[in-house]
Amino acid sequence: MLFSRKVVLVLGAAIGLTASPAAAVTSLEFDGVEFPQGAISFADAVVSYDTGLRAPTAPYQGSANALGIPDYVNVNSCPTQEACTFVSLGRGGSIVLQFTDNFLTGS
Repeated sequence: MLFSRKVVLVLGAAIGLTASPAAAVTSLEFDGVEFPQGAISFADAVVSYDTGLRAPTAPYQGSANALGIPDYVNVNSCPTQEACTFVSLGRGGSIVLQFTDNFLTGS
């Protein structure tokens, strides 16, 4: 049986602070949530990825799929990691993502 659910999970992240002004930022909206800083609002690097006790099969272990603008297309079967638009944590797994070009705002 295949269970389908969309989960966005960030277990830990480092947020870099910068004083540089935003240059021509295009605001983005996902599921009714506005991201005023656009594409830089999302994770830039994978710090660590652990598949836990029961690892998913190889196509679902593409940790880089958790980076950047969300692009999940509601497909739960992937022939390769490159064809996948999500990463599976596995049973008890974790992923730590880093935000390298973000800055804190009052939005």
